[in-house]
Amino acid sequence: MTNKNLTITTLAILVAIAIIAISVRSSKVTESENSTPNSELTVPYGEDNTPSQNSPIPREVERGTTLNPNMPKLEKPEMSIDTTKDYKAVVVTSKGTVKIDLLEKTAPNTVNNFVYLANNQFYNEVIFHRVIKDFMIQGGDPAGDGTGGPGYTIDDEPFEGEYTRGTVAMARTIAPNSSGSQFFIMHKDTPIDRTYLIFGQVTEGMEIVDAIAGTQIDGSDRPLDPITIQSVEIIVE
Repeated sequence: MTNKNLTITTLAILVAIAIIAISVRSSKVTESENSTPNSELTVPYGEDNTPSQNSPIPREVERGTTLNPNMPKLEKPEMSIDTTKDYKAVVVTSKGTVKIDLLEKTAPNTVNNFVYLANNQFYNEVIFHRVIKDFMIQGGDPAGDGTGGPGYTIDDEPFEGEYTRGTVAMARTIAPNSSGSQFFIMHKDTPIDRTYLIFGQVTEGMEIVDAIAGTQIDGSDRPLDPITIQSVEIIVE
């Protein structure tokens, strides 16, 4: 083969490689344009496209699944609490009683919703469906699998506080204004996205939270022996 033929063959190979590289780059750009940027996600996603463990979002709804349509539905509450008064919640569980100071002054809309649900016995006999030791315990879903809610969602609002031990906050999906009835109690201080409405602080019964957090769970973080909320009593002072 002559030098001229070698040169032509080499050029042909280089052109082919360039065409393939351009095609791959174009494909990646198209995929990026059609996907959601990570900066818009409310929780970090791993390589397998699942949220990190430090997401209080229920697994079944964290990708935007609608709330379970078979759950009993309540009307979205009007504002009815008096923010000049002090609201507390006494949560009786099958493990014991947890007392919570509700933050009606810094999260009035969220506290109003929790008070409304509690006064309608919405939380009675509802389980803690997701428990992760050293992170949080989560309940408030009448479906018991992370898909349930009251039939409505509440609006986000400014709030104060950090996700420290004993903090009580609302679970939500990645969408804004998506909290309903599911809430979680922090077991240990954990730096998570400030997108979960903080509306309370445990004042008594952290040993009960410890007991719930220490229970045996399955691969979905669900307690092997169901732990229920037996009742929630609201005290107004």
